Amino acid sequence: MSIRGRIGRLIRAKRADDQPSSMQTVEDAHRRQLEAYEKARRSTADLAATHRKLEVLCSEAKAELEDLNRQAEEAVAAGDDDAARHALRSSLSTKQRLEQLTAQRHDAGGQLGRLQDDLDRIASRVADQQLHYHHLTARHGVSEATGSMQRAVAASTQAASEAADAARTAEREDRRTRHLDAAKEEITGTNPGFSDFESEFQELEAASDVESQLARLKETEEPPQPAGGSSPGR
Repeated sequence: MSIRGRIGRLIRAKRADDQPSSMQTVEDAHRRQLEAYEKARRSTADLAATHRKLEVLCSEAKAELEDLNRQAEEAVAAGDDDAARHALRSSLSTKQRLEQLTAQRHDAGGQLGRLQDDLDRIASRVADQQLHYHHLTARHGVSEATGSMQRAVAASTQAASEAADAARTAEREDRRTRHLDAAKEEITGTNPGFSDFESEFQELEAASDVESQLARLKETEEPPQPAGGSSPGR
């Protein structure tokens, strides 16, 4: 493969490493769904609290309006027109406030109903996605466990093969040692004058050295000179 091809493979591998895994993508999407549901739930709860507060204010304004109307009736019956006018002016202001609060409560109730419907839909969608997420997580766990088991089986098989090779090697070494020992015993048994196999070979080597030295001495020894010192032929 060319250098450009190898560099391209390295770049693609680096990009693949940088990309999130499929399970990571699923987990991120599930987390975002839960966050969106929690935000919608808090918004719905806040609006429900506001709606309840408006209901309380409407009840208080209605009770105040009824009390002012009763005061105006009692003032008229007592012939106190000024007190009746004051109660009627206050009742008009309270009535306007009650109408505004009632309209706000009605709007809040409508928004609350729509938010509750949206929240129910989101909750149902989140529940379905959560089941799917748990299913994917379980399948992913099974796949990882299966892969780990396969790697463990492969490692065990390799170890067993190496152990078998080692056992065969040990058996060969044992057979070679036993054959060598048997050969030593056989050779030692044919020469009773020697105590063992090693001493026999040492004696053979010594004899060989003696013969070699004797041969060298014979080669270097000068022949004897004739008597009278006369040269041959005279």
